[in-house]
Amino acid sequence: MKTILRALILSIVCPLLSNGDELPPIPGAQVTIPYQELKALLNASHQGALPQPDPEPPLDAALTIARYLLDFSGPLPRLHAEFDVRTFTDGWHAVPLFGGDPRLEKSEVTAGDASVIWQDQSYSLLAK
Repeated sequence: MKTILRALILSIVCPLLSNGDELPPIPGAQVTIPYQELKALLNASHQGALPQPDPEPPLDAALTIARYLLDFSGPLPRLHAEFDVRTFTDGWHAVPLFGGDPRLEKSEVTAGDASVIWQDQSYSLLAK
């Protein structure tokens, strides 16, 4: 008797689930579940609808523009350079500007909390 009952249930349920996610309408059908189960189902369905926080940027800061002007008019060549740096997160950032062995005569920083420093054999902009 159990074997026949299982086969009968499978023959009824399988055609209902064969259409994928859509169930065919069954006139007069009702489902009764306890309130706790309904509440859990509603909470689970709303969890996916919550706005997700923006992901962290892949880097903290970037050198966005570098302009170089090389002057050979004097006894020694002079390099005038302008840099634009953008920070994406809060806090201090060291952005490498250029390396080698140039001597820095003068630096001007237009941002409030920033300065040019020598770090790891290159000049960097330390900015907040």
